[in-house]
Amino acid sequence: MATNSIHLTSDDPFDILDDDDEENVDLNEDLESILEEYNHDIDFDYTNANLDEEEMIIDKTNALDQIVEQRVLSQKFSQLLTDNEQDSTINNLKRSQSTLSTPDIVWKKIRNWDDRKIQHEDIIDYWEQLNDTFDHTMTHHILNTTTTTTISIEDLRDLAVLKNNIAKINLSKKLWIVYLKSGTGQWETRESKNTTVNRQIWSTVITSMIPSKLSTMSMMNQTKNEHKICEMIIEEHLQEFDEQLERYHADYIEKKNSLIGFSDQIENAIQTFVEQHSIVPLEMRLNSKLIVYECDYENRLLERKYVQLKPTDTQIQIQKHLSDLKDTHIKSKYDLIELKQRILCNKPTQMIHDKALTMVIPWTFESTQDNRIHQRQIDQGDKELQAKMTDLMVQSIIEAEHKIYENEELLNKEVQRVSVYNQATNEGLITKTMLDIINRRFNMIDKKYDSMLKFKINYYFRNHYDITTDTTILSNIRFSPTMIMASPSHLFTDEQLKLLNRGPTYVPPYQAYVITPPLDESSSSINTMIHQQYKLLQHDLSVLYAKHNVNTAQSMFISKEIKELYTTTFSIPLPSGLYQRALYEHNLIQTIQEQLKHYDLILRRTADQRNVFYLDDRSHFEQKSLEYMEKTNIFQLCEIIDKQNIQSKQEYLAKTINSLNQDFEMIIGDTKKFKDTLNRICGKIEQTDLPYLYFLPDISQRENNLLLQPVITTRKSATSRLASYLEQSLRPMIQAFISSNIFRNGTDFIRKLNQYFEDDNEKRLRPTTKFVTIKILNFPHMVSHDIMLNAFQDFLRDYIIVPDIENLSLGKIFRLTSVFLHNNRFYYNNKIYRFVKGGPMSLPFMETLTNMYLFQCFKTLAKTTILKNEFYGRYKDQIIFTWTGQLDELNSILKTIRAENINLKFDINIASNVRFLNAYIENQHGIIYSRVDHNSTIQPYTLPYVIGHSKVSYSHWFRLALIRAVRYCTSATDFNQERVYLEVTWLANGYSLEFIEKRINHFFTHFDVVSLRTCLDQQVYKKLRHRLFNFIFEQRRYLEKQRELDAKNQYVQLTYSYEFGPKRKFNRKIKEILLKNLQSSKTNQIEIKLSTKHQHSLNALLSKQKPSHTLI
Repeated sequence: MATNSIHLTSDDPFDILDDDDEENVDLNEDLESILEEYNHDIDFDYTNANLDEEEMIIDKTNALDQIVEQRVLSQKFSQLLTDNEQDSTINNLKRSQSTLSTPDIVWKKIRNWDDRKIQHEDIIDYWEQLNDTFDHTMTHHILNTTTTTTISIEDLRDLAVLKNNIAKINLSKKLWIVYLKSGTGQWETRESKNTTVNRQIWSTVITSMIPSKLSTMSMMNQTKNEHKICEMIIEEHLQEFDEQLERYHADYIEKKNSLIGFSDQIENAIQTFVEQHSIVPLEMRLNSKLIVYECDYENRLLERKYVQLKPTDTQIQIQKHLSDLKDTHIKSKYDLIELKQRILCNKPTQMIHDKALTMVIPWTFESTQDNRIHQRQIDQGDKELQAKMTDLMVQSIIEAEHKIYENEELLNKEVQRVSVYNQATNEGLITKTMLDIINRRFNMIDKKYDSMLKFKINYYFRNHYDITTDTTILSNIRFSPTMIMASPSHLFTDEQLKLLNRGPTYVPPYQAYVITPPLDESSSSINTMIHQQYKLLQHDLSVLYAKHNVNTAQSMFISKEIKELYTTTFSIPLPSGLYQRALYEHNLIQTIQEQLKHYDLILRRTADQRNVFYLDDRSHFEQKSLEYMEKTNIFQLCEIIDKQNIQSKQEYLAKTINSLNQDFEMIIGDTKKFKDTLNRICGKIEQTDLPYLYFLPDISQRENNLLLQPVITTRKSATSRLASYLEQSLRPMIQAFISSNIFRNGTDFIRKLNQYFEDDNEKRLRPTTKFVTIKILNFPHMVSHDIMLNAFQDFLRDYIIVPDIENLSLGKIFRLTSVFLHNNRFYYNNKIYRFVKGGPMSLPFMETLTNMYLFQCFKTLAKTTILKNEFYGRYKDQIIFTWTGQLDELNSILKTIRAENINLKFDINIASNVRFLNAYIENQHGIIYSRVDHNSTIQPYTLPYVIGHSKVSYSHWFRLALIRAVRYCTSATDFNQERVYLEVTWLANGYSLEFIEKRINHFFTHFDVVSLRTCLDQQVYKKLRHRLFNFIFEQRRYLEKQRELDAKNQYVQLTYSYEFGPKRKFNRKIKEILLKNLQSSKTNQIEIKLSTKHQHSLNALLSKQKPSHTLI
């Protein structure tokens, strides 16, 4: 490029950052992780997911508050306003509730930060906010100066504006000097250096001034030489710029010298502020203008070069036609990118907003005095509008992609037509030289649009210096998803809401760098951070050593080498820009925490396991929680923990564990013979925690009354070891009998459904065939323990023919199961409860028992001869089967099911179309049709709630969601719709276009269907579906291999805490260390899987779901 471009980038707050070492990717290593994501199938029925709860973070950084405040003061403008906006919001609210006060007009005293600025009502303008930011920053410097001073903020602002004006004029001079160079042929660009044509090209900005200039010239001085006039215009402007600079410099010196106590420190602060805030947007505009002007300049040179070749009229028309086609094609490509960037940056157009308004049902608010009901109605209305706007963006993207394909086809056909070379006549429509010039012009068009779009994104969308004329000016108009606001009592700022809308899974980046204080004066905060973070890896290594029988000396040697590697790899300072973002988000989180406490609000993720926050009044939420515990028949109160019987955690656990261990010994009998079994099931106090209960809001029913769903953490409960033993012992036997009619997940279901109908010898799907779905509403806590145990006893008697399992008699197995069911205790609100129906579903054995019970309940239905030729299966609490007989006969069967299972509550649906496991299935006149179904009770475009390393998890989900879309969608058009839906979902949740495109492109390349990106050929798509159904068996073989390696101690899985640094390099090095020390032979190859984990999710930082009590 001819000019020294100023490189400006700005991450939108709360977007998901790409990996720091993404550019240094080892292709083999990357392919290995990608294939693992493809092969490791997941269950998309997230509503029944059981998640091990992450550790709740209690922020102990009060000592750092002052440092945080000081660092925040020096950040970029958008990172400085949080406190001011919050104070302003609170003050404005207070004013509105009392008498009207005199408007605050201090900021209006100086309006010339940017004299080009455009006023918009209903938004806070960047240039207006700049005064508040300046006041906040300079007040800090004045208060911290050691010199007594009487300087006012207004004085300093005057100096800052003068500095700003000087910088603006210098930028204008830079542009006008380029105008002069291009007009006089002295501008050196890539094309101008290698051309023989006339390089003198005047900007239209200058030529448009010629008539005005001529009108001011006397007849004697007038000239018809356009070049002379243009040079005069520029010289006059440059002279005027110099005069203005001299005047502003003089004003600045005079003003500065008049201020008593004005220091170099304050002057440097003013200079820094002007450079970081007021000049940045002006430089962005200038850089964009220069790039666009350079493209236009070089394009004109190429036009002249084309004319120099003496083209025929036909060749001139070809060049113009091709340029027009290329321009249309490139514009359509960048229109698509802009659509996606609008979603990523949450910038709906006014047209999208207005169109969405016409599509939503007009809101009719119930007449109520209850502010909560009114707030819920408003929130539901907002969610509906947001969903419609996002739906419209999906359709706009599909249309834009189709337009790109059409334009590209037209362009390619025309290029191919004119490029045909007739060897007989040694001629073509255009010469190769002409075609080369046309291609170079194509590059100029591409470069120009690229620059214009980057400017638009960075200037308008990301940094919010202004808004485009087509963007809605209402800051509260957003795309889905957004947090659910059940309480009207909050005063969150727009920035706080943006952060909360990222959901509970969002991990504010690099928080350990901000919140970790040094252990002592001799250590740094980075050393302390590394010391704390290494503990997770240290724990996994200890488990590894025990599993591989590594002796103490060798384990110490390996640990020392790995710790040194970990320390040297990750003991690196965070770059300034990233540290500023981490500090900003840390400060913002603290203000949210303060608001939640001050206004007595509660923040929870939702019970549907989606990445969405729910905000409510704490008093109301806790009242509903108490009502649930009083009315429920699932739990029984065991003990009240009051001042009279307060006890420590160790005392309570010791009493509980000892009692259970005694029960185990009594049941098993011979303690010496069954020593290993007792070691497996007996609890250990140091490895046990008391489970606790908390509630999540159930938003599946759209009603004003709040519904709650209990969640109990049981990962280290007193019964978890027993549950693990029983699961390993019983699950294979139970599964052997019930698996034939059980769907493993949605993938297994859709495969079996398609396989059933593909066997079309008997024309199984008739036009009259109905689908029947049965949902068990009181799953999983359906029956008492006695009923469950009776069913278990019947199952053991009827199906298990061996007298014992792992040398334990079936009677002892039964008694251990009884102990497990009756001893699942947990803490809630100063009380100890236990389950009397069902048990904690986070323990896999509870799921196995539940499956066994339901198998017993529906075995008559599954084995009935009437359903012999029908499709039948169950997934957890849902049953589906086809019906081709008479409806009377079906109703009789359903009546029998109800009569035989009086403890179960059913929701039964009979229709030609049903929804089952996130699939919509329809009988279309004897032809099966299916597609992905998005539950209408769940806010659209949300991601699932995950823990650990959310970005890695969502990469995995994205790849498998594409595979699921192919398996579920019978139509290529529906698959394409779902693919765009997925792209928009990830964009709306802060994931970059690069992150998404990389995975989309790899999917189509890996499965060899690149053509489907542009042409939805149903036959090509049909082959892809067939391949991906067969891929299910590859996925199962992969999992079997993992299990075999694990059983042979050849599979090593390690997790470590990660914030910043070259993790790929660390992964390679630690694998080398472990393989060198653990690999016993070349035949027994060890496979090592390394994963990273984040602790500081918003859920961990804000939910406070873990109770504070001595027992916990």
